[in-house]
Amino acid sequence: PYDELSGFNVGAGVVGNFRINDVFSIMPEVVFAFTDYSEVLDSYYYWGYGTVDLEHAWTMINIDIDPVFRFMPVGFFYLELGARLSINLYAEESLSLRDYSSGKIVDSGAIDWDTCNSFLPGVIFGFGFSVEGLKHRHDLGLRFALDFTSIEDSRSYYYDVQGGEHSFKTSVRRFE
Repeated sequence: PYDELSGFNVGAGVVGNFRINDVFSIMPEVVFAFTDYSEVLDSYYYWGYGTVDLEHAWTMINIDIDPVFRFMPVGFFYLELGARLSINLYAEESLSLRDYSSGKIVDSGAIDWDTCNSFLPGVIFGFGFSVEGLKHRHDLGLRFALDFTSIEDSRSYYYDVQGGEHSFKTSVRRFE
């Protein structure tokens, strides 16, 4: 499971839909999002607890600005392609030891606020269906967003139980 983030992202925002013609439209979006990710860096024996996982976690509050282009080859089906720029307003990185068997946090470690990239550019692609009803058009679709850069900007450090210093840099990118 190493070098693999898992977590959740929830957001709310506004979207516009400006039609160029019957087939193309531009959909600017602004989304305010809360993100929480974590990864397991290492597992080892910790005296008094047994096996523990060294967990690296991120908490981010960001604004996503997404200019999306929609292509509708037929009246009810669409394809989307666009860009994403995430601007991090707040990013907190933490290290903690989690008991392998119970899942409880045994020890919380360093917390840092300046190791995250401020801007995370990415790409969006998706598809979906539009239906007319109640005097409005409703969309039901699936969309994917992939960042071009990793979350972490600089190296982080942690100390093992013997006091040895280890540096690491998360190289994974968000995929939503």
